[in-house]
Amino acid sequence: SLKARVGAFGSPPPHPPLVVAAPPRRPEMEGTGAPLEANASSTAEAQEGISLGPRMVVFVRTCLEASPRRFIFLWSTACVAMLVTFFIAGRHYWELQKRPASIKRLYYSRIALFAPILGVTATLALFSPHAFYLMKMLQTQVEAVSLSAFGNILFLLVAEESHLLYDGPEHAHESTGYKILMALNRDGPKPHFGVPPFACCFRRCLPAHLLRPGHILLARNFVRQYAFMVIMSSMLEIWCAFALSAAEMGPTFLITMNLVKLSGFVCIYGLFILYSATHGVLEKFNPTSKFVALKLVVLLMTYQELLVGPIMHFITPASDLCLADPEHSGEEIQTKHREHWTDMYLTALESMLLAFLVRRAFPADELLGGRQEYHMMLVEVDLELVSSAISSEDMEKDSASSSEGDDDDVH
Repeated sequence: SLKARVGAFGSPPPHPPLVVAAPPRRPEMEGTGAPLEANASSTAEAQEGISLGPRMVVFVRTCLEASPRRFIFLWSTACVAMLVTFFIAGRHYWELQKRPASIKRLYYSRIALFAPILGVTATLALFSPHAFYLMKMLQTQVEAVSLSAFGNILFLLVAEESHLLYDGPEHAHESTGYKILMALNRDGPKPHFGVPPFACCFRRCLPAHLLRPGHILLARNFVRQYAFMVIMSSMLEIWCAFALSAAEMGPTFLITMNLVKLSGFVCIYGLFILYSATHGVLEKFNPTSKFVALKLVVLLMTYQELLVGPIMHFITPASDLCLADPEHSGEEIQTKHREHWTDMYLTALESMLLAFLVRRAFPADELLGGRQEYHMMLVEVDLELVSSAISSEDMEKDSASSSEGDDDDVH
């Protein structure tokens, strides 16, 4: 009967063979063993390159499995710190916007945004260690913008106070740059360049001198170059990330990082020169509190990077996988990512302190309406004109003295 049924319906069709499609071979891998060699070389390159740390999903899952209470507490406190920072900075920004529109209000508003940007970038890095270098780059850029705005504020305040000090009819013909020089030199010669961080130990050895327009412009350029250096180094690092291999990016990143740090110290040196020169003229504006508000947290961030590293060796990690890079194995790499994570956690807490200090140092009450303002570029042009005039006067004096000496020789 079975044969009859098979005969009636015919023989069953054969089962179609299972076909497994081979992965396409790239042209550059043609030849024996090319895929294995390529995979081995890429793995070695990844091991030798820069480790960016674990991505967000892997990091959150492994750390919650290893130590949920610890990381929930740390993430919660960081988020609370960010919200407090936004509350303080938001109130400060709202108070500034209620004042009359002015150039000074524009710079005060830029500085008020420093703390919230610092807090949000640090908090984002706590959830995704893979984005540490990106967040660090953004923090450095907003720091450069804030320091540049502070330098502009010093110039604006000095220009205003100089016109108030020399507002009589006998000074009506004098320019803004000349009034600034008279205001800054009214206490006599000083060793203006003997200030931290480069020359504070040599202050007694440096000669006292009067400020000239070139000195003020030089200090201003010391502050300004930091913003340009940060932008150029960021562009170079992004270009290297796309154009170079992982192993070749390491030396480039190290060089740019050291150049940015050196540029930051030069910026601080320029700010100290301006602060020391303008302290007496701007005493009622509390320039010390303004300087401390911006540099205290930045100095804390700089030195905590040096202190966190040795401390991490005495703290046991939550697990072998928490803050470990899946693409780069090694205890040293994991310790480095733990340092970065701790640094960002402390920065998130320090953003609250920065917001409080900035609100106290740059109050909205200083934005008084009805006062004449002097744009930074106009002040710089005026100082350059005064510098040219002084140089021409010096040349005339030198030529006159030389001609007198020639007449004496003839007689």
